[in-house]
Amino acid sequence: MNYAFVRLRGVILDFATVDAQEGYLAFTVQDESGQVRVQAYRQAAATLFAEGVVPAPGDRARVDGTLRLRDGEASLTLNGADGLLLERAVPEEIGLADLSRVRLGERIATRGQLRRARDLGGRWLLTLRDGTAEADVLLSDAAPIPEVGSWVRVIGGVGEYRGERQVLVASGNLTRIGAPAVEALPLGAVSRALEGQWVTTRGRVSAVSSFRGGVRLALTEGESALTLTAFDAVWGRVPFSTTLQPGDVLWVSGRLVDYRGALELQPELPADFVRVP
Repeated sequence: MNYAFVRLRGVILDFATVDAQEGYLAFTVQDESGQVRVQAYRQAAATLFAEGVVPAPGDRARVDGTLRLRDGEASLTLNGADGLLLERAVPEEIGLADLSRVRLGERIATRGQLRRARDLGGRWLLTLRDGTAEADVLLSDAAPIPEVGSWVRVIGGVGEYRGERQVLVASGNLTRIGAPAVEALPLGAVSRALEGQWVTTRGRVSAVSSFRGGVRLALTEGESALTLTAFDAVWGRVPFSTTLQPGDVLWVSGRLVDYRGALELQPELPADFVRVP
C-alpha cells in the first residue's frame, strides 16, 4: 500500500495547520478504524486557500491522494486541490447539558454565558455555563471576544480533552446574543437538596456586612433568608457595590455551598448580581 493512490472518508476532529506563506496545509481525518494525517503542499495548498477550502472541526471530508506508511503510521498527500472535498453539515442545536451525549466530530450549535476566558497564545479557551451545565470552548484564533459575563452562541465540532467534551470553534462562529429569561427560585425553595448546584434566586437585602476579603449580604423574602458571600475581586467590580442599601431587591446567581453548617450563595462574577429597580 505504500505510495498507493487511495480515497479516504472521515471526520475532522481538530483545527488544521495552515501556513499560507509557505504553502502548507495539514489536518487529520478520522473514522471508526483510526486516523490519518493529510497534507497539501505548494500549488495544491495555495489553491485551497484561494478557494477558502480549509477543514474545520465537525466537517466531513473525502480525500484522494498518495498514501505513505512510515514507522507504522500512515499519512496522505493531496496531489491536487481537487483531492479534498468537504461537507459542512447543518449544526444540531443542543443545550450545554446535552454535550456529553454527542459523538466526537459531530457539528453542533450551543449557547451559554461566558464565565472565563484564557489566552493560550494565539487561541482563546472559553468556559460557558448554562444553568448547572458547564463546558469549555476552544477558538481557532485570538480574535477579540465579548466580555466575560456576556451570553454567546457558538458553532463547532465536538472534541474531547482529558475525558471531557469541548467544542472546537473555527473563526467567525462565535456570536454575542441576548441573555435568556431566567426564572428565579423563591428563597424558600433554596434548600440543601440544591447544595453544590448553580442557583438563581431573588430577595430583599436586609443587611450588608464586611469581612476581610469581601462582603456578606443577607437576603430575605417573607420568612425565608439566605446569606450571599461576595469576595472583593468580584464585589469590587459590581457597578452598584458602593450604593447598595438595605431594602434593595437583588436577583443573584451563584453556587450554593455549606459554610460552617449554614447554606450560602457564592456568586463568581459581577454579572451574577442584578439590582431590580
